Amino acid sequence: MSLSKFITNISFIFLFICAEATSAEINITTSIRPLQLLAQAIIEDRGTVRTLIDAQDSAHDFTLTPSDRLNFETADSTAMD
Repeated sequence: MSLSKFITNISFIFLFICAEATSAEINITTSIRPLQLLAQAIIEDRGTVRTLIDAQDSAHDFTLTPSDRLNFETADSTAMD
């Protein structure tokens, strides 16, 4: 991931959290575990972060399933690599 794309993703998550500060719970879907850890550190206990690709799986062999699509539709924000 390029540095500019990384900064854009983090900035978007941060701005989204600031805008949703009064809302109940934030739901974020990420593509890989490092983005999940980063998003979770930012939102702390104000929401949940789901990852599409498990830590032991390869992103190169990943196939999107209907439940993954549902995770995207129900997420308030996404962070993809």
